[in-house]
Amino acid sequence: MKNCFLILICCLLTNISFAYGKNAFADSIPPAYPGGEAAMIKFLSENIKYPPEDMRRGVSGIVRLSFVINSEGKVKRVRAHAGPSRKIMQEAIRVIKIMPDWTPGTLDGKKVSVLFNLPIRFNVPS
Repeated sequence: MKNCFLILICCLLTNISFAYGKNAFADSIPPAYPGGEAAMIKFLSENIKYPPEDMRRGVSGIVRLSFVINSEGKVKRVRAHAGPSRKIMQEAIRVIKIMPDWTPGTLDGKKVSVLFNLPIRFNVPS
């Protein structure tokens, strides 16, 4: 079902937060969403359901999320740190939790957990 609103990935920041006292970017490969960033945007746009009450009231804004892609490529520890409403934040969390498995990140050839920050913009169509 097509959603009648725009979801915009503002930016995708990868924080590799597993290297203690070591250059976190030396010989590292970040996790990859299956099919790349375009596939992730498509997944989000097809799966996010704008909360009806927020849509009627015209509530829009950015949800700031963080989550971990673990060494098995699974999405874990999803958190919303800010958002325009509780229901919109809950919806963003729900969709991130149902994402397919990613290709895990690596550091020095070993699979590792990686923390992601992902802002998602919710806009009610005019």
